[in-house]
Amino acid sequence: MLRYSYTMIRRQRKTILLTFYLVLIVMGLSCSPVSAGRSSYRTYLELYQSVPDDQLRLRQERLVSLIAFLKTTDRKRLKPAPDLSGLYHELWRIQVLRGDGKGALATCNDAIENGDNLDEFNSEQTKNLFRKDRCQAYLVLRQPDEALDELETYRRKSARPLDPGYYGCSEAHEDYLESWARFLKGESQRAMELSERIVTKASMERCLEVSPARILRSKIYSSQGNFSKALDEANKALRFPADTAYQYTQEKARALVVRAVAQNGLGRFDQSISDAQEAIKINPEIAEAYWALAMALKSTQKREEAVTANDKALCLDSDLAEAQALRAELNKPAAEAPSQVSSSRPAAEDRPAPVKTPIRDKWALVIGISKFQNEALNLKFADKDARDFRDYLIEEGNFAPDHVKLLLNGEATREAILGALGDDWLPRLVLPDDLVVIYLSTHGSPASYDVKGVNYLVAHDTKVDSLYATGIALQDLVRIIKARISTNRIVMILDACYSGSAEVTGGKGVLRVGNVDTSALAQGTGQIVIASSDIDQRSWEFKDKPNGVFTYYLLESLRLAGEKTELMEAFNIMKEKVQQQVLRERGELQVPVLRSKWSGDDLKLAAPPSKPRKSIRDDQQ
Repeated sequence: MLRYSYTMIRRQRKTILLTFYLVLIVMGLSCSPVSAGRSSYRTYLELYQSVPDDQLRLRQERLVSLIAFLKTTDRKRLKPAPDLSGLYHELWRIQVLRGDGKGALATCNDAIENGDNLDEFNSEQTKNLFRKDRCQAYLVLRQPDEALDELETYRRKSARPLDPGYYGCSEAHEDYLESWARFLKGESQRAMELSERIVTKASMERCLEVSPARILRSKIYSSQGNFSKALDEANKALRFPADTAYQYTQEKARALVVRAVAQNGLGRFDQSISDAQEAIKINPEIAEAYWALAMALKSTQKREEAVTANDKALCLDSDLAEAQALRAELNKPAAEAPSQVSSSRPAAEDRPAPVKTPIRDKWALVIGISKFQNEALNLKFADKDARDFRDYLIEEGNFAPDHVKLLLNGEATREAILGALGDDWLPRLVLPDDLVVIYLSTHGSPASYDVKGVNYLVAHDTKVDSLYATGIALQDLVRIIKARISTNRIVMILDACYSGSAEVTGGKGVLRVGNVDTSALAQGTGQIVIASSDIDQRSWEFKDKPNGVFTYYLLESLRLAGEKTELMEAFNIMKEKVQQQVLRERGELQVPVLRSKWSGDDLKLAAPPSKPRKSIRDDQQ
């Protein structure tokens, strides 16, 4: 029997060896860079596709990650083959809907500059389409001259219809872009003529441009004080069907905004409030919707609510002239304010000038808590991240050593933090035109943990079952900064997560400050808020370095050009590195977030102050 088995094994030896080698080949392929690339691509793609259409901000963040990955990957080996030009255009569309003109312009420039290296850009005509998209990005930025230049370039390079009398959706879209630019230039008559051609000729083609043209006509009529016609155009815009429900929903939100303005002009304040609120519900990132709501609230004598709504508009779009004018009116004593704010766009000379004065001196409050009274909350590297950030500010950032206050672990009690912010340190030292940097690395509670939906930072002595009494409400930081610190230049850096599942290895808690509205924190001229991750995401630490991924790459990016490094540039570099590192190590998505109300030149955090003051006494620290 044994002899028979041995003979059979010898006969099957070749088959056994062949099978063994095939297994090795398959295992090798599964571990190859190509296989890893496909796996990463599927991860990025699934993360992007899992986001509902109406969550524009999250779709944008995940689409940016997907495009960044594809730009560094051999896309020919990926299945399904990605349409990179289509992804670029989708990213641009989301940015336009969100009012992010700067981002939309950067997307178009990136697509055009990289066009020669991408399969989808073999045609000059395809690249030319991004010039038209760039035109619209300039319009979102309210730069009509640049937009008209781009439109002229696009028209010159595009193939025109053989029939000179033909008028289709492409021609309607070009007319819409030009009419928008003419309106921004103050050429309302020409803008009206172009929009009239659209609604007359393109309606028969059922082009999507008809609804935006109606919305523009409503704006023009409102700017002229003809609110009845403005309301009529807004209602027509709302009735016009689009090819897709999603596209129509976004246009519906903008149509509701112009109808809210018209309703307010006609004295129908309740209807105006209702329209503005419905627009916000559809797309909470339309700055003009909050301004329209503020207008109606002011008309009904709800001054405080109007201030809140208008501040939200300025958080989303600090250059929105209508909201700037309304803020000036709301800041006046009630007796001085007119009964109704004009809907017309103020002249350029009436708009607030951006901050241009140099930074006099620089101060920082740096907080890092790894050890808490409740040891179950303890973190690994939050205190080291804070020390590293403090060292960067002093050694490379041109902050005087005694201008940086460091609170670590047991020093960072609720009383000490609030005292440094609002009583015994920054309020007694900071002067107008100084720069203040506030860095916090600790836990944060999600809004769902509070009966009023408030986010809290966790101090050394905070009790998680008594957050209101022992935590620090994030919204209070804004109030304290505005009321107690005498400068309009504030940078807040939040590396804070919630620790509801401390057993999760390597994560800085489970959730970042859940549901934190970073745009609401970035209030007041000259404020920047940077958060380590998006809503409901973890902020991770390295597996092989004693640092959080966010702070490590933030410092690395700030060092790229030394004193000349712009904070926005550093943020964008850091953001991409954080996403790639966390996805590679953890298979999770961590997307840092920045909200800015900064006006004037881009901030260079390490630039020397123009008028540094003498050192302060030790007892003042």
